[in-house]
Amino acid sequence: MARRMTGSGTSFTILVTLALLAVRAFAGQATLAWDPSTDPAVTGYSVHYGLASRSYSTKLDVGKQSTYTVVNLQEGKTYYYAVSARDAAGNQSAFSNEASSTVPYAAPSATLGANVTSGLAPLAVAFTSTVTGTVSSYSWNFGDGTGSTVQNPTHSYAAGGPYSVSLTVSGPGGSKTVSKANYITASAPPPVANFTSTISGLAVSFSSTSTGSISAYSWNFGNGATSTFQNPSYAY
Repeated sequence: MARRMTGSGTSFTILVTLALLAVRAFAGQATLAWDPSTDPAVTGYSVHYGLASRSYSTKLDVGKQSTYTVVNLQEGKTYYYAVSARDAAGNQSAFSNEASSTVPYAAPSATLGANVTSGLAPLAVAFTSTVTGTVSSYSWNFGDGTGSTVQNPTHSYAAGGPYSVSLTVSGPGGSKTVSKANYITASAPPPVANFTSTISGLAVSFSSTSTGSISAYSWNFGNGATSTFQNPSYAY
């Protein structure tokens, strides 16, 4: 729209038309562009913006450029923008037409960690997440068929084996999944040896009640005799 501005005794009309070119190079920014004036008396422009229409709390002098990127805007807020021109004497034109935009949320990002990554089962692990951006939900997958929806969960791995862990964070700007393959290694505990015996005269039947993962047995009957059976019998 045409605006009349007086400076240095000269009256002239300037045309400042604001066009909002882009809202998001990334979240927190808005890029403005306007038609520059052809009047030689114009020495620069000012960008005005705020959170209410026609009520601009911030003014930025941007020189003679006809585009400007406003930064450090709050995500989720709607901003209103206008441009004015000025001359060498500091006289300011009226505002241009107004443009507005709502600043989008950035997609969140996350990293995951743990206080321990290996040990004997049952292995208790305290997981941690470090996030940026606005996050409204957490979804953990511990790799053993269980998960959690809290930010920093704890979990106990009952059985041995490597486990891959993943975390998905979601917010108004989108979702992000991070994962670590074979991140937790829980080792099966060593076997515990134990036995019972039944005495019938001089014949003894032995039964192994050992637990854990066992691949071989070695009995010693105390008199030099041995056996490799799981449940041997021996006559003294």
